[in-house]
Formats: sequence, C-alpha cells, structure tokens
Amino acid sequence: MSSADSSPMRGERLRQLLTADGTALVEAYRSLELTPHTGWLAEVLADRRDPTMSELARLSVHTEIPLAVLVGATDPRANLGVALRSGLVESDVDERADLRRAQHLLEHLRLLTSWYGAEAADRSARAELARRACNHTPYAPEAARRTAQNLRSILGIADDAPIGDLTEIVESIGVPVVVLPLPPNVHGMTVHDECGDDWRSVVFVSSHDPWTRQRYTLAHELAHVLFRDRRTFIIERGDEIDESDVQEWRAECFAGRFLAPEAAVRNWWNAARQDVEERDALARFMLHFGLSRLAAVRTLRGSFPNRDFTHLTRDPRRVADLMELAGLGEQWRAAGADESEPAASPWLLSMSLDAYRDRLVSAEVVADVLGDPDVTAVERDLVEQGWAPPA
Repeated sequence: MSSADSSPMRGERLRQLLTADGTALVEAYRSLELTPHTGWLAEVLADRRDPTMSELARLSVHTEIPLAVLVGATDPRANLGVALRSGLVESDVDERADLRRAQHLLEHLRLLTSWYGAEAADRSARAELARRACNHTPYAPEAARRTAQNLRSILGIADDAPIGDLTEIVESIGVPVVVLPLPPNVHGMTVHDECGDDWRSVVFVSSHDPWTRQRYTLAHELAHVLFRDRRTFIIERGDEIDESDVQEWRAECFAGRFLAPEAAVRNWWNAARQDVEERDALARFMLHFGLSRLAAVRTLRGSFPNRDFTHLTRDPRRVADLMELAGLGEQWRAAGADESEPAASPWLLSMSLDAYRDRLVSAEVVADVLGDPDVTAVERDLVEQGWAPPA
C-alpha cells in the first residue's frame, strides 16, 4: 500500500471518492445545502482551489468520509469504511460480508472506547509495551523468534510454559477477538482501520476449525497486529505459506515460536521420549502446547533439524484416536469443547453491556456485537438478565 497523499482531496480524486458507491454527486451538494454544481464544492471539484479545513469538516459530517482521509492524512485504502465504499477492496462475496461486520465492530469499538476511556488507555499502553517486542531483523524466521521471546518476557510468561488464554492476551492490547463461521478454507482474518493517528484492529477466527488450529491462527494474527502489517485486511487461507511474503512468513514463524519456544520444545521432547513411545509423546506434546498435529510436527522439525518427523504426519488415525490411545481422550475433548461455537469478543461485549445499562447504546449495538440479527430477542434477554437501564 502506498502512503497517503498529504494534500487535501480535490479534483478528480475527490469526485471519485464521493461517487464511488453509486451515490449521485448532486446528493453531496444537497446535503451541504449548495445548489448543484455551484459554490465552493464545484470550485474544489474543478481543481480551481484547495478546500478549507472547515469545508472538509462539513463534507466529512455529511458524507461520513473521515476527515483524516479528506485532508490527505490517511490513504483511502487504509480506512476500511472508505475502502469498502469505494470498491478498493478485492475479495469474495462471503468475505465482503465478514469485512462489513468487521467495519461495524470497529465503529462500535471506537465509540465505546470514547466513553470508557480509562480502560481503553490502559489497553493502548499495554499495546505499546507489547510492540517493543518486535524485532526487525531482515530474516523473517529470526525476527519472529526474537519477537516471540521478547513478548513472552514482557508478558511474564516463562520460556518453557504453555500459553494459556490467548484470546485474553490479544484483547489485553485492545484488539477484539471474534470466533465465527468464516468461508471455507479461511482460517482467520485481521482487519485494520486507520484514521489519522487512530489505528484499530479486530481479529476473526474460524469456528469451523479445531481449537488447536484456532490458537495457531490467533497467534499468527497477533504477529500482524504487533508489527502493524499495513494491509487493510489480511485473510489466512489454507495451510501453505508463501515464504516470499515476508509479513506472512514472519507471522507464521512467530506463531510457532510464541506457542512453543525452541528450547522448551527440545527439553520437553527429549524428556518425554525417555518415558513413552513416539506416538504417545506426540499426543502429549500437542496437548501440552495446544498445537495441531501439523503444527506440532512443523515445530519439532524446526527444533530438531537433523531428525526426520515426516512419518508422524502420515499416521492415518484421527487425532482423537491418537489421544485415546495415549490416555488423553477426555482432556483433549475438554480442551475443544467449545471450538465450534461462535463467540463474541469478550471485551467488546462487556463494554457494550455496560453502555446499554448506562443508556449510551441501544440493544441493536449489543445484538451487533453478538452477531445476532434478532434485536427483539436480544433486548428481551437483556431485560431478563438484569441489564435493562434503570427507569
């Protein structure tokens, strides 16, 4: 993505932005109470002069195009709402629906954090601290390894400890995490919205995936958030990563090293192999670090480059059967009990419930956060659960 043009919108650039979604240009004149094709807007569109800040501010209010975009401080492609409206987003139909939902959630996030500023400021401070972990070594795997190590240190997580609630970690830095049914072959999405200095993100994880894949996807998306990889949205498809895409390769390497650091893997695996056969050791390894079979084998290969683990991926038995054989079936089922259930962002939902109780938002906002189209049913549930605003 190119950087934004720092000059104010004018001429053909502004005309395209105002009419990109099919809206007639005359509507912009009418909303500004101008006679069509006259006045300051006509002069600006004809490229005869720059608009003033007050004129752009009025235009922003009436068109819902952020002022930061109109003044040239933010690239239109970096603002999700403008990008969607202007057709600058190339995606499948199903993905566009998810991007629309992400846009709504980011709008709710911006509004809710403006009311609950202290909590938002705390999470923003944590995000800035977390970003200090980022290492920018040109070699992506090494940058990922160092970043993962640094982040564990910042978060106070021991090098040999498994990562616990990853959703809590990501949301603690101000990024809502939503589990929902994404299109086939899509594991996750990170959606950014930029407006001047205000940078917001939301992460979607597929409810179709097993819990181990969900964790790996979320760790992968966390890397995109930490490095502020500058694409309006990033969609994770399939299981193969293009190593020539530095951002994707770095995020993939980070996910493995953050969930299972190399030294911890070597120590754990060597100790486990003294007690049980390789098949059972793999099952224990997957459960301990919360990894899928494919991710576990990739991690072992990275930690033991001179050993061959290919045969472990060729075992025709289902993971559930391997866990049963290792005596871990019940623990494995418990860990994935809710994997297929869509789930709203805990943080965003908490704020929207507080705002509903405080009469700051309607039940429609809560329903939107929940992803429930039945606003009437949501409002009824809110009343029954004691969230109704005081009379």
